Amino acid sequence: MDKEISIVRAVAPEDVSAGMYVVELRRVTEYINYCAVFGIGFSDGPLRRSIESMPDSGPRIMRIEAVAVPLVFVRRPNRRSHVLDLRRSRLGLVPAPFAKTVFEAFAKQANVPQDPAECTSTHPAPAD
Repeated sequence: MDKEISIVRAVAPEDVSAGMYVVELRRVTEYINYCAVFGIGFSDGPLRRSIESMPDSGPRIMRIEAVAVPLVFVRRPNRRSHVLDLRRSRLGLVPAPFAKTVFEAFAKQANVPQDPAECTSTHPAPAD
């Protein structure tokens, strides 16, 4: 059996360009170590800490519309757009044939109401 396997590879911020299909692989969240602010256990660590995690909503394929590093304007298959900050997001390059198939499938489902029981994501989707 011959199956073509495509691989999503991480892409550096300086290598992103308009027209690429990407997915957010990791998201960095920073927070302040409040114990260090108030002098409790100051030697325990830095004032600012960061956590790298997977996006809450699961994988979402996006098409890059415009780039102004470190900001990237992206459009999702459901036609919603937003801006990603590449200092907080690590992107992966999605092969174009796979991404185009996803975008076409979402375009066909645009008018069909989604059944919550069919959702396969392991995380709840945030409100758009």
